[in-house]
Amino acid sequence: MSDFYLFIYSFYIFIWQGPCKIFSLYQLYPKLAV
Repeated sequence: MSDFYLFIYSFYIFIWQGPCKIFSLYQLYPKLAV
């Protein structure tokens, strides 16, 4: 059961931080966004 909660937690963190990391990467490296 702990593995299931760990999977849900990691999935939630990925969904919550994913867009933020991509947005920050686009700001740091504008050339990659093109």
